[in-house]
Amino acid sequence: MEINMGYLKTVSGNPTQNSAYSEANRNGLIRKAGKKLIKKIARSNLFFWGQVFLLFLAGFGMVAGLALWKLVHGRPLDGLHKKALLNIHLFLEQYPMGLYGLLCKSFELAFLADIVKNDIEKPKKSVIEVAIGEGSFSRRIFRRKKSVVGLDITPDSLFHTTRMAHVRQSIVSDCLELPIKPGTFDFLVANNLLHHISNKRKVLAQFSRIAEFVLYNENTPAWTSHQTMPFFLRSVGFKEKAAAKVKELNQRYLQDLWPLSKCNREFDRHFVALKRESFLNQKTYAAAFLFSAIYGGTAPVEPEVKAILLSSPFKAFTLWLTKHLAELLISYDYCMTRRDDVFVSYYGKSKKFKKAKTSNYLRCPECRKGNLRKSLQCVACGVSYQKMDSMIFLLEKKNNDVAVNYSIRRGEIKVAEHL
Repeated sequence: MEINMGYLKTVSGNPTQNSAYSEANRNGLIRKAGKKLIKKIARSNLFFWGQVFLLFLAGFGMVAGLALWKLVHGRPLDGLHKKALLNIHLFLEQYPMGLYGLLCKSFELAFLADIVKNDIEKPKKSVIEVAIGEGSFSRRIFRRKKSVVGLDITPDSLFHTTRMAHVRQSIVSDCLELPIKPGTFDFLVANNLLHHISNKRKVLAQFSRIAEFVLYNENTPAWTSHQTMPFFLRSVGFKEKAAAKVKELNQRYLQDLWPLSKCNREFDRHFVALKRESFLNQKTYAAAFLFSAIYGGTAPVEPEVKAILLSSPFKAFTLWLTKHLAELLISYDYCMTRRDDVFVSYYGKSKKFKKAKTSNYLRCPECRKGNLRKSLQCVACGVSYQKMDSMIFLLEKKNNDVAVNYSIRRGEIKVAEHL
């Protein structure tokens, strides 16, 4: 079953229709029921202050250990790691003590920045970004105004892109079946999407027909196996419990993860490699993820914890500690073997691309053939689509709940930079 459908059911308001999501959701309900006491404590500031204390304690210990390691084994940085080091300051306030998210964004930006600047923006190429989310990372990559067509299945996130200068058009759509004609874009960017997809071959084949050049990244199975709890369970000999925890995490976060060698083969099937780089060795990732485990999330730092970390008594110290931790972890990772990396980024030229003669890139998601009029009605099948809050909703009829559900919630406060 396609694991990505869990996202669709979540935003449409019917999560129980997806078995993977449902099982994860049931497990979540069980966990919640068993932690009522913790939740009561968590409603008080005591719980969050405890998390902050543990973050600082772990941070101090890790800085001391890594500084000593660097003194003995460290060497000057080069390549992707050197570029990532220069990006740390951009994400400090978005991820205070959130080393996993901060490092990932720093490396992803290091990989993409030169390509975007030299191959996309200087020649003024057309760009489509699939799974653009709330656009906060996209905004750091693209500088040229009205240069990107952004797509995402989650309108609550996509809403933020409508206010961003670099986004030309924001489209709510199923990213597995894009309402885009083949041969209509120069570049396609899909950052942090493929690891949420089971049928990667089908999606990558679709990408290769839409755009001549494609940029995307992948996670390997270590993304879940080296998170704190399964890593600890495996380390103390509870291999079966560790495997069960990995399965639970994959379901909860809707992950379908392939080994690095398999990811590489699938990339080579569709594209001629122009650049590919992996980063964050399993050991580095495990160390960085420890802080996520402490505040109880993945990449985004919990709002209550973040508020304390960035409050006036602690802000300067928090940012100093986060910066030094990130620098030391990047130096540590540089000395690790790349065959055990958790993340890989790709840049390739399509083997199947054929330039379309039309400038109209939208097609009807229902019949997948017809052009759309300016009124957003399909010329072939007559189905009409709607626009809300400057977003075009191009969804099949079976997915109309996404639009209906959003129209009910559209007055709610939407938080920026939540990914």
